[in-house]
Amino acid sequence: MERLPGMNPTPAPPRAKKRRQIIVLSVFVVLVAAFGAYAYSQTRHNGSNAKVGDCVTPSGDNSVKIVDCSDPAATLKVVGRVDNKTRTDAQFDACDAFPTAEQVYWSSEDGKTGQVLCLAPNTP
Repeated sequence: MERLPGMNPTPAPPRAKKRRQIIVLSVFVVLVAAFGAYAYSQTRHNGSNAKVGDCVTPSGDNSVKIVDCSDPAATLKVVGRVDNKTRTDAQFDACDAFPTAEQVYWSSEDGKTGQVLCLAPNTP
């Protein structure tokens, strides 16, 4: 077939367009996965993720960090976890059901309910 002056060149075959879409989608998926992995690595030791049986250590002002129970810094063990409690509840009676608890850690914002970790000494 002969091209006439002024005719547009033939469009790229659909295969090349599909390949470009796959590459763009692949890059996007890799970026989303990398961001998710980064976010997880930054928050996995956060005290609000602690479960009963986890060990924690104080880390800063009114915060705890999850650590391995064999770590010398693991001074406290989570013996109970209670959700939907105010700061006042946490200080007075949230951990009454856990007689070995000697300390509490409450996480939320003032004026809202949050979670309470009932903490006992980590004894090997």
